[in-house]
Amino acid sequence: MCYTIILYFGKINELNEDNMKSEMYDFHKPEQKNNWWFKARKNIVKKIMNRYIYKKNNAILEVGCGYGIMTEILTSFGQVEGIEPYSDCYNYLKQNIPGKYSNTDFFKFKPTKKYDVLALFDVLEHIEDDKKVVKKINSLLKKKGMVVLTVPAYMFLWSHHDDLNNHYRRYVKKDLTKLFQMNGFKIKKLTYFNTILFPLAYIQKITQNKNSKPFNPNNLLNKILYSIFNQESNIVPVINLPFGVSLLLIAEKE
Repeated sequence: MCYTIILYFGKINELNEDNMKSEMYDFHKPEQKNNWWFKARKNIVKKIMNRYIYKKNNAILEVGCGYGIMTEILTSFGQVEGIEPYSDCYNYLKQNIPGKYSNTDFFKFKPTKKYDVLALFDVLEHIEDDKKVVKKINSLLKKKGMVVLTVPAYMFLWSHHDDLNNHYRRYVKKDLTKLFQMNGFKIKKLTYFNTILFPLAYIQKITQNKNSKPFNPNNLLNKILYSIFNQESNIVPVINLPFGVSLLLIAEKE
């Protein structure tokens, strides 16, 4: 999975790399790791994980590593393995980020052990049968194991971006709560984020059309957006925000 691009478990035989939009691939190449959204999201996730993932020697599985932007923070919590079905991302990971990676589909993945932590960052929305995924996650975790994930929020924010990325849905808190509680998890943290910039995101999304390209700001604007969004890294770990462009969940296997 290339972050919000590739992880087509639900239609793995119907989709292929050739029919994906090249401009979206370009947007998510490794040089984009300095992009305001990726940088701030990384800070937010790490600070929240610091409050809920107590051990630092966890066995961790990341599903859909992309180019490893989030993989880097996971390494501070333990030994990371990754699943990455897209060959370009997989090859980049093998060459640039130490770890054990599997170039396969999640449902075909055959683990040799149970994990303390499973991480999915903007992955679940790409999968047609998300209930099947959550059950699979449960089966891969140790008792009291934790799942950490982010997903896009609100169907009314659906845009051409979601079409390009082969999303099946966007979520609200109620959806994620029901999905995980009904499949053997206790919710530890569930919050919206990317809240401060929500009005701008709403305007940007509703004005997108089929010819829209990924938003890639110049250096000055990138720094401004990062400064604004990154303020939430000090807020979200302490309180749950009432709305936002994305959702973050940490849940424990019961």
